[in-house]
Amino acid sequence: MTRFIKSFSKNDNTRITSEAKEVLMGQLEQLTIILFRRAEELSREAQRLTIYPDDLEKAYEELMKPHVFIEEIVDKLDAQKVELKEIARKSVLRHMEG
Repeated sequence: MTRFIKSFSKNDNTRITSEAKEVLMGQLEQLTIILFRRAEELSREAQRLTIYPDDLEKAYEELMKPHVFIEEIVDKLDAQKVELKEIARKSVLRHMEG
């Protein structure tokens, strides 16, 4: 782990404590779980039980571009908002007619 970290460090004198290594390992584990679960969803959407490298690559791309998820959620919320306004409008009209 130390060699791995030093290979990416911009400073040759950078050091890391054992506790910091543990924190990093925990964070890497969480990222791995997130990537795996998304890749699993992608394979399921493709009606496959097997996860392929492309699934993991797409999951990684999505993770690195969280705005894609945010845009999808905003679009879904906007659509629901329009639907709810229409339901409310129809309800008010029915109430006024009754």
